[in-house]
Amino acid sequence: MNNELKKLIIKGMLFVTLLLLLFAFTNTHFMNTNNQKEHIHHKENLFNSFIAKNSSIDYLFIGDSHTVSGIVASEIKSNSFNYGVPSESFTDTYFRLRDTLKKNITIKAIVLEVDYSMGHIDIYPAKMHFYKKYILLSDLMKSNKSDKASIIAKYYIPFAGEINTYYMNPRGNIFDRHGTKTREHPPKKISLTEIPNRPYSNTDYLDEIIELCEKKNIDLIFLMYPLYYKNTENHIYYENMYEKLNGTYLLDYTNLFINNSELFTDNKHLSLDGAQKLTAVLNGDLH
Repeated sequence: MNNELKKLIIKGMLFVTLLLLLFAFTNTHFMNTNNQKEHIHHKENLFNSFIAKNSSIDYLFIGDSHTVSGIVASEIKSNSFNYGVPSESFTDTYFRLRDTLKKNITIKAIVLEVDYSMGHIDIYPAKMHFYKKYILLSDLMKSNKSDKASIIAKYYIPFAGEINTYYMNPRGNIFDRHGTKTREHPPKKISLTEIPNRPYSNTDYLDEIIELCEKKNIDLIFLMYPLYYKNTENHIYYENMYEKLNGTYLLDYTNLFINNSELFTDNKHLSLDGAQKLTAVLNGDLH
């Protein structure tokens, strides 16, 4: 190999190395600055500000986007906080709640969403950057069914391209994926079975949540949110959930607003008007 070829190879290797370093720097910088706008980080900051002023919470609402858009906590008569995060699962909830209960705060009751969408198995890759603060890699390996090498890579390297984009919506305390005031009307009837690569069978961590609340002497209330149309596609899940939660405090609002399209932004997310009406009903049932 002549000297010119050696120089060319060395220059090429240096160029690739510098390119990788530049990518790592810009990617990390983007993640660290943009995370403050990302919903889960923003919600955590709001919660920390809330508990700094409140030593106890009467009702802590936990769940996915149904909870985020469905509850106006400021209108609940008791001291309450909407701790919902889009794409939450029982798995996410358990680890997030386990960490939350270590803080200097008294929680009297947790209102936990038990809708079909809460049963998906994996913690979304976009959330890894947040959850790794208090979830061991071994925990993630157990709870996720994804490719193990992919989990390890995403655990240690926060890829900017995978970040969620849930920002504060002009509608007040309501968050929305698109930042829009409304979506399609009337809401399109979409079966959750049409959504690819999202297995819904994990309720193991629901048992862990129940056990955790029992240990901490926290009342646990289960809640099913209103749907725009009568749910038939996921009836097996709901039948199993009704059986599992038999004898517990379950608030089932699935049929509360059937065919009232003006109260929804899509087939399963309430509008601000719908959230206020549900909150009013909830006030009566909780008090």
